This record gives sequence, C-alpha cells and structure tokens, in this order.
Amino acid sequence: MNITQYIVMKLLKLTEGVYNTCDSYIPLNFIIYEKKGMNLNKFQSMDIMILKNPFHSKEKKDQFLTLFCDAQKIRRRLCKFVRYWRWKKAILYSNTEDLIGTPLSELKEHLKITLLQKNTKYTFRISDLLNIWMKSLTYTSAMTPQPKFPRNPYIGLDFQIHHLYQIYFHIRFYTNFNIPIYLLNFFKCDFNVQLFRESMYTLLREDAIKSHLSDSTVSVLYFDIVNMINGNQKIFKNRKMKKNINFSGRIKIVKLLKPILYFYLFGILSCNPFVKRKMWRRFISSVKRFLCKHPAFGRLIKRKRCFRISTDLNYLANTNRINISVDSSDSSDNSDSSSDSNAENQYMRSAELLSIV
Repeated sequence: MNITQYIVMKLLKLTEGVYNTCDSYIPLNFIIYEKKGMNLNKFQSMDIMILKNPFHSKEKKDQFLTLFCDAQKIRRRLCKFVRYWRWKKAILYSNTEDLIGTPLSELKEHLKITLLQKNTKYTFRISDLLNIWMKSLTYTSAMTPQPKFPRNPYIGLDFQIHHLYQIYFHIRFYTNFNIPIYLLNFFKCDFNVQLFRESMYTLLREDAIKSHLSDSTVSVLYFDIVNMINGNQKIFKNRKMKKNINFSGRIKIVKLLKPILYFYLFGILSCNPFVKRKMWRRFISSVKRFLCKHPAFGRLIKRKRCFRISTDLNYLANTNRINISVDSSDSSDNSDSSSDSNAENQYMRSAELLSIV
C-alpha cells in the first residue's frame, strides 16, 4: 500500500481497500494499476481507471477526482515537511571548487545547484552536470549504445529521478542553456533508460561510431582498417594488409585511411537506411580515388635479381660448384700465355655454369 492509497483510506475512515455501500462505490485500486505487465504511475492509473472509464457517471468521476486531489494535497504537505526536515538535518559537503577547478564562489547563483543525497548536500556547477548527463546517455561499448543513469562523481552512486527533475527544471527556467536533444528526450521518456535507448537508438549509434573514431587507439583503428581491406577484396582490387607491422607504420596507415574508414563504418553500421546508402557510395568512390593516387598500396612487388659476374663467381666458388683455385707448382712452370688461356677457359666454363644455374 502506497502513501496516497493510505491517505484515501484515512479520509474515508476505512480499514479495508474498498469503500462499498448501497449508495457509492470507490475502487482504491485506481492508485496502482498494471497494463500489459507495465506498472503505471498514479496519474496514469487515475486517467485510465476513472476518467476514461465509460462505466462511471460524471458525478462519480467528479467524486473520485475530488478525493484524489484531497489526498494529493495532504501528501504534498507531508512531503514538504519531510523534505524540509531532511535538508535541515543534512550536512554540507566541503567542496569549494567545481570539477574543473574553478572556485564555486566566483560563479553566479543561477549557474549552481545543490542536491541532497545520502543525508549530504552537494553543490554542483550546471555545466558539469550537463557533461555528466551527456556522457552517461551517450556511453557506448564496442560501438553499441549502452546509455546509463548519471552518477554523482563524489560518491559514485546514481542520481535518483527527483534529482534529474530538479536539474532539468533548473536548467530550463533559471539558465539560458540550450537543452540538448538527448536530455529533452530523456525527460519525455520519464527518465527511463530503456525507453530512451529504444527511441533514440539511431542517433546514439551514429554518435557511437564518431566516438569510436575519435577516442580509439591507433592499434584499434589499424585493425579496423585491416578488416575493412581484407573483407572488401573486390573493392580494393585484391589489396591485402599485414597485421604485424611496427607502430610507426600503423600511424601512417591510420592517418592515410581514417577518412575512408569513417565512410565504411557508417556504411555498414548506421541504422538510418538513407545515411547508410549514402556513406557506402562515398566509401566506394573514395577507395577508387585512393587507389588511383596510390597504385602500389597493398601490392606485393617482386624485383628480378641483377647478377654480376664477380659476385656470381664468388658465390659458385663458396658453394663448391666450380673450382677457380690455381696450383702454385703449375704456375711457376707455365708461361704467361698459357696462364691467360687457362684463365679464359675457366671464365668460359663459369659462364656456362651460370647459364645452367
């Protein structure tokens, strides 16, 4: 039993959950109502069970609405008293600077807000809360949007829904900040993370791709480029990339192919069919321009070996394929003409062996 239902029972002086007499019938279960397995709040339940119920007359609807309003007034007074008591009892967290080191005393009052959490009052700068909120809603894991509830950076606990309402209305009515589209849609989804993810998934996916390209390391982007080239051999005309190259080479390749990787990731991962088709066409055209500008990129070029007589003779002699040594005893007896003829014969023999090898 919630507080509103308890107040209604006290107003009617009831001990059970239904007021039923000969003249009137008041169903107290309109405070809590489930529709298709989804719990609705008391205002939605009131609208469905009472105001839009064709089986109740106008007098009955007015009676139920008056009863509900009286219960809400009493509940509001009790909540106001409890809130005042909690704020008086809470301690002030001793932070004199915002999250970027600017003294809070130098900021105007409408640029600051104080939140109560765990019996402690925390003072924040509005721009810091906006950054925390946006980072939480645009959080990604491997280019997959995984929005989370924003957290208090001082204690590491999630803000509660009433904190988000307090921040949102302060930004809207007391500051000149433009509310980002993510915060506006999160407010329209009643700060439900799952509903927000379903309604904004297309934009969140595109922001996830941009964050991946801007925040990922060189090694991660290099392996994305390798997968892009090896997975699209027809577009890259059978070019291939090795995975094990030095870091300086990876930096050069990432710098050279990062614009093409941008079109490729959007062309295969975007949830918007128009953006996906447009980016894929730009990916193909950018690859064609790149290959025209760098025709030798990703190709294995083999060069023929240029043989020289002196180096080849040394190679054949070291491998014992020919014997070009000259005997010392024979050299003393032979004349100069015979030594020249022997050298010429040896040279011709080496040339024949080279042609065979």
